Amino acid sequence: MKAVYFFHPVQKRCPVKKFFNEFTGEKGVRVLIDIRAKILRLLECNGLTSFSKPLRAYGFWEIKQRKTSSILIRILYFRSGNLMVLLHAFEKPDKKKYNSKDMREVEREYKIAEQNRLIFNKNKLYEDFE
Repeated sequence: MKAVYFFHPVQKRCPVKKFFNEFTGEKGVRVLIDIRAKILRLLECNGLTSFSKPLRAYGFWEIKQRKTSSILIRILYFRSGNLMVLLHAFEKPDKKKYNSKDMREVEREYKIAEQNRLIFNKNKLYEDFE
């Protein structure tokens, strides 16, 4: 299996790659190193790890990564043949209990990932994960 970034044909960019490029400085680089290690570990283990879980209602998986003590990063991906396709990434507050506004925002992010998955299945456009 190999990891790839979904390439959006209309936006002419890879959403997850763009998200990763926004991390700068020592803390940002440390977060990216942790994310990269998790993705490589997923490839080694064929997707069976404790830090990734399926979102069954959507047909994709979620990798969790802490950015700060109060912010979590979610990276959404799915498998297509021998590819692990990184669809979408976003930050969300780390709360024990979400209110309805928080849930709507998360649902919106999941719907973006779902749209990206449908676009990928139609076009199969991607860039290799470095």
